[in-house]
Amino acid sequence: MFTFDKNCVVNIVKAPFTAEAVDKATVSFANYVQNNKIKEDIRISLYIRSVGNADPMYANDLVFKGKPFYLEIPKDTPVADIKKMITKYYNLTYGGVDALEIVVDGNNLTIKGTNPYQRITKAVLQNRSNTADTNGEFTFEGGE
Repeated sequence: MFTFDKNCVVNIVKAPFTAEAVDKATVSFANYVQNNKIKEDIRISLYIRSVGNADPMYANDLVFKGKPFYLEIPKDTPVADIKKMITKYYNLTYGGVDALEIVVDGNNLTIKGTNPYQRITKAVLQNRSNTADTNGEFTFEGGE
């Protein structure tokens, strides 16, 4: 049972092992830094999909989509405190498992996935507009 007849086997291919890579996106906010502080309100807009995996964080049994993340960094936030601020105020976990890994290196913020099924399909740095809309709310613009 579960054996192959020698006459039926045409070719056996052996491929070398390749480690699975996780997606990452790096955003530079150097234009928004003055005296090691963020000089205006900025937001990092992310969209993450799960490919080849029906992770309930991104989809259910009938719908296969992704998940948006918006990381807002307020004015006067010290660059050294950005990672601490993001992990404190934003829930980047699902079911007790980290969904994203945040790394700040100088004026660059790197967002890494935590499993090889995640695909970062959008990573955009946006700045807050100076004019309010009809509801009196400020929107973020830029990127895409």
